[in-house]
Amino acid sequence: MNNKLLNSTIKSSHAVILDIPQGFGYDYLINNIDISLDSDIIKLLPRVHGAQKTKNINTEDILDLQEKTRGSSKNQQFYFILGADTMSEVAQNKFLKLLEEPRDNLHFVLVTSRFDKMLLTIKSRAQYVKIEPISDYESQTILKKYKVDEVKAKQILFLANGLPGEIEKLATDKKYFDSSLKVMAWAKKWLSGDQFDKVIVINELKNDREQALRLLAQTIELLGKTLTPTNASKSVVKARKLSTAYRRIQKNGSVRLNLIESAIEYFSNC
Repeated sequence: MNNKLLNSTIKSSHAVILDIPQGFGYDYLINNIDISLDSDIIKLLPRVHGAQKTKNINTEDILDLQEKTRGSSKNQQFYFILGADTMSEVAQNKFLKLLEEPRDNLHFVLVTSRFDKMLLTIKSRAQYVKIEPISDYESQTILKKYKVDEVKAKQILFLANGLPGEIEKLATDKKYFDSSLKVMAWAKKWLSGDQFDKVIVINELKNDREQALRLLAQTIELLGKTLTPTNASKSVVKARKLSTAYRRIQKNGSVRLNLIESAIEYFSNC
């Protein structure tokens, strides 16, 4: 992670969008930003509102943010909008007013793994920094504090693929670690198995949207790791098809039908 670029951009800007990979983790990101001890750090996270079933940032949260940022401050204030992509279009338009009226010592840091969900008007008023996965050395440094055995450490490093949040979750949550190994096994079947293998995977995942999304993400990741000059063009086509299935399932499309379509298209491009 380019800490120097990250720090200079955040400190010199009224608003910055940090585009992070899914699973990167907010804590590692914020802890690696060099903010002085006399500065104020305020975090705004998505939450469940009323009878809603999913967490988001709504207009009520933005109105509260507007109240908190009224007036001047002697201290540098850093407002981290975590999961900024969960803001509705109405909430984003209200947030836009904060960007149109900048004041001294106020910095907004919008953190998202869905940059495409941010309004163009917000994008145009904020600096942009893409955060890449961390190095193997940085990953190993994080993992050392969890004292896992050598075999599990190698598995975690492979599964996490440079994502600090994933490293921590895999090292501390056995259930999540076990399910991640299972997803990896499915992904390997999807890549190298025959049609029958894919039918088995589809049957296991047809009623589990979250796991289906994890399968598709993991398969795309494996395609990237196995890319060679001889298979590059076919791998790119396969990755695009898998990404299409991912987006459709993410938007509440049928898990079973999209996986079946993806499997058919996969074999047509072999």
